[in-house]
Amino acid sequence: MRARATDGEAYSEWTEPKVVRLRDAARHRFGAGLHLVGVPMNLDDPTPESLFPGCDVAGDWTGSQYRRPITALEPGRGYWVEISSPLDCEAIGTAVGDSCRVTLEGRGWHLLGNPFAEPLPWSNVFSPDMARVGWYYDSEHHSYRLLADGGWAAGENEIPAWSGFWVVTSADRTEVTIQRSGAAAAQVVEPLSLAPQSEGDWCIRLIAEAGVCEDTDNYI
Repeated sequence: MRARATDGEAYSEWTEPKVVRLRDAARHRFGAGLHLVGVPMNLDDPTPESLFPGCDVAGDWTGSQYRRPITALEPGRGYWVEISSPLDCEAIGTAVGDSCRVTLEGRGWHLLGNPFAEPLPWSNVFSPDMARVGWYYDSEHHSYRLLADGGWAAGENEIPAWSGFWVVTSADRTEVTIQRSGAAAAQVVEPLSLAPQSEGDWCIRLIAEAGVCEDTDNYI
């Protein structure tokens, strides 16, 4: 960027070129306890210690254990974070564009994260090798919440900002696309439904509670 002054008749000399670096920022307050999180941008400093100082951080499920140590936090990935006391986080970096693509190695359960500083529609997370149900962790109520397309009883259809979530894949290598809520969806997903399809169909909902924890979204 360069600039020069004028009085309407004459101009000063141009100033020396200056580089102006614009950064995005997002803030969130986490309560004490366990959180499943997603980072809402490409961080200037992606180290876990920068965003979650003094906290234990673990990454994707490998099929037998969580991945650790984590050296860099990435948008689109999900992370477990154990926070000992309330924490005010400020993410500084560059916002993700209209979409984010994540590669998952190995079939089975994986952690993803909302890469935007806004709620993410579940229907905007898609891959032909990914089941159309998932789970995010509601840390306030110590409960997993079902993510499902329209038609499910009590299923959530949005992933909150700063939240991570579980998905299950059927391929050894899966490409998942995560689309911003205002962008056009790349595919149309047929909603799943709990409504009876034929005579004799049935459905049971299971709700479990233990201390401060609850598990509400279970269906047989």
